[in-house]
Amino acid sequence: MSESQPPTRLTHAAGGNVPVGMPAFGPAGVGPAAFGRGGDSFNSENPLRPYFLALLRYWWLVLVAGGLSMALTWRKVRNDAPVFLASASIRITDPRPALTGNLAGEVAGGSGGWTDPVLTQIQVLRSRALAETVVDSAGLRLQSGTKGFYFGFIDSVSVSHLTPNDSLFLGIHRDSFTARFGKDTATGIYGLPFTISGIRFILREPPPWPRVTLRVLDREGAIDRLLGGIDARPRELTTVIDVNVTAPDPVLAQRSANALANTFQYFNAQSAQQQSRRRREFIQRQLQQTDRDLRDAEAALSSYRRGARSFSAKDKYAIETADLTALQKRHDDLTAMLASYQALLGGLTARDASRESIRTLPFSPEVAINTSVATLYQELQRLDRQRDSLTSGPFPRTSQHPEVRRVDAIIESTQLKLLTAVRSQIASIQSQLAGVDTQRDRGTSSIATLPAEEETEVRLTRNVDNVRKLADRLNEELQLAKINEAVETGQVEIVDLSRAGIGPLGKGRRQKLVLAFVIGLGFGAVAAILLDRLNSSVRRVEELESIVRAPTLAVIPQFGTETSGQALSRSERLRARLATIVTRARPSGMVPSTGESVGRELVAINDIRSVAAEAYRKLMTNLLYTSARPGLRTIVVASATSGEGKTTTAANLAVTFAQQGRRVILIDGDLRRARQHEVFGMPLEPGLTDFLIGNVPIERAIRATDSAGLSLIPAGKLPPNPLEFLAGDRMRELLVLLRERFDVVIIDTPPILATADASVLATFADGVVLVTHAGKTQRQTARLAAEQLRTVGARFLGAVLNDPDARTPKYDRYGGYYAAYGYNAT
Repeated sequence: MSESQPPTRLTHAAGGNVPVGMPAFGPAGVGPAAFGRGGDSFNSENPLRPYFLALLRYWWLVLVAGGLSMALTWRKVRNDAPVFLASASIRITDPRPALTGNLAGEVAGGSGGWTDPVLTQIQVLRSRALAETVVDSAGLRLQSGTKGFYFGFIDSVSVSHLTPNDSLFLGIHRDSFTARFGKDTATGIYGLPFTISGIRFILREPPPWPRVTLRVLDREGAIDRLLGGIDARPRELTTVIDVNVTAPDPVLAQRSANALANTFQYFNAQSAQQQSRRRREFIQRQLQQTDRDLRDAEAALSSYRRGARSFSAKDKYAIETADLTALQKRHDDLTAMLASYQALLGGLTARDASRESIRTLPFSPEVAINTSVATLYQELQRLDRQRDSLTSGPFPRTSQHPEVRRVDAIIESTQLKLLTAVRSQIASIQSQLAGVDTQRDRGTSSIATLPAEEETEVRLTRNVDNVRKLADRLNEELQLAKINEAVETGQVEIVDLSRAGIGPLGKGRRQKLVLAFVIGLGFGAVAAILLDRLNSSVRRVEELESIVRAPTLAVIPQFGTETSGQALSRSERLRARLATIVTRARPSGMVPSTGESVGRELVAINDIRSVAAEAYRKLMTNLLYTSARPGLRTIVVASATSGEGKTTTAANLAVTFAQQGRRVILIDGDLRRARQHEVFGMPLEPGLTDFLIGNVPIERAIRATDSAGLSLIPAGKLPPNPLEFLAGDRMRELLVLLRERFDVVIIDTPPILATADASVLATFADGVVLVTHAGKTQRQTARLAAEQLRTVGARFLGAVLNDPDARTPKYDRYGGYYAAYGYNAT
């Protein structure tokens, strides 16, 4: 800094100005106390910041992962087969009541809540059992293996269950074609049915390819492919369902959609007819039993009349008999109804009851009128059929299969609901029977005085009338059941069939590529964070402060030295080596002239306005306010291992202090690999060792440098036992003497972990600065070095980070420590 420029000042938040050029380090009570012996107060940061920095450090890996994922996805999607869409429409209705005059009665909505019949039919439409039938009936196992070949050339396709998965090769000729499937070969004629190895189809005309390949898929694979392409959606506020099917062929999509609609309609009609047939069979069995009961009742009445004569002329008897007949009719109806429900309950609870006998019980007239029971039983029948489809057929599933077990669980739940409804109805009927019995007992007691013969005849006559009425009712129900069974319709009505497939549809390549790129970025980010975690070197200020438990006093960016990350050229290294040889050959008292150039490491002299020079000034400023008390005059600059930039840092720090008008002495205390004399272009001898052994006075060991106010004590002749020199009383006396003559004493020491020299000198000094190198200093070595300093009782001031990546003023945040503790640069 030139003398004409005013000195930079630091303004404390509490008031007052502190000039940087003060003769002593920070006054008592000034400066951040936390800059002392470490602590975790400097480690508070955003927990996501380390991950963000890792992504910035490995940004190339993140982009490569995203690009690679997108490239692999493009390679896959560019060869995707085209997709075509075909749609058919069906309507859910129940025409059977209209066709039969509503003879079967109304169908209840069921107990336990309302269910949407349209959504129920959609689930049936997407069932695997229906898909299996569609695959077999439409021959969907046969797929095209030749690009551009559509199924418009093929008709009436069917594939046998026994046909294995293989390719069918067709050789196209003018009047015929040849086919080869495995070891089988055959010749076919266009327009005529052709069969080979269980594959049957009609090739309408010669396709424009000399050779066509067809693939026979696995049956389960074809079913999964069909189910994956089905999309059934109801139209709003209607009972119409649009059945959409996608396929890689427009004709195949059309055939699949139409086959699915037709098969679904056929299945629904068959299910309705099967339900009507079971009802008819049940009524027929009940009618046969009623006919037998009627014959027995008529025979009993005829026998009684032949054996005895009875008279019934009294009006009272007639009236009482009529009332009693009505009560008996009610009693018999309730009894028949109770018997039906008890038979149903017994069939549901008996383990050995046959399934067929149980199925027919709910279709009795007494049970059918109960909407709740009828609905639950219809649901139980549907689940029963679903289980039968799972456990039978060409590929039956065992009872332990997850799908079978799921259906069994639903069946058990439905049976419990049905049992509850039946038991509730039985309790209600029994209550009504009790009331009828009470009334009947009163009527019976009123005619107790009538002749026993007349009473017997009346009873037998009433029994005959009741059985005859039941038989007439069952005959009517039987006729209705036959009519209902004859109706060949179900709840599904086809509105429109597909006429042609639409397409090809968009493949969504752009969305797939974007998604692949995002996923790739995610994997790249994970890999970057993992690599960052696996790297054991110190790279960030936050890491360094957490490891050494002390503040980072400055970050030194890259400049033209090896220690800062940029190697010298071969010619520059040669000139520096020659300069060193020349300076060593000078007489011991000679010093370089003012115009002679100094080493490139002295960026504080060579490029005073650079970012690196500013970083050294920030280091000096932070040291001014490091101490909470005055008296910090001797500073040791050390590193954990060699090659981390401590020599360069010590030299530039000394120059920076001298540029602020202080008297500074720099001691090269590295008696093993001395370099300060090379940095300043001076001879090695005489120096520190020469003074310590008494060969020269201190005045001859001190050399003046080109930087005003800065003197240097080189290492001198390198001894075999440096520790004995540095640990002696003469070294301690020297430091006391230099503190009296100079404002600042800076000592360059050997690496802390390599020798004990630095630890010894650290105990003599007022404070120690630990120099580290980003990407080179290992976390463990930095931690051990800081612990070593604290073990010997040295005052650890903080750390310096030489960062080759710090090329911009973004690291001005380290000057921001002033504001954090109440200071503002002005």
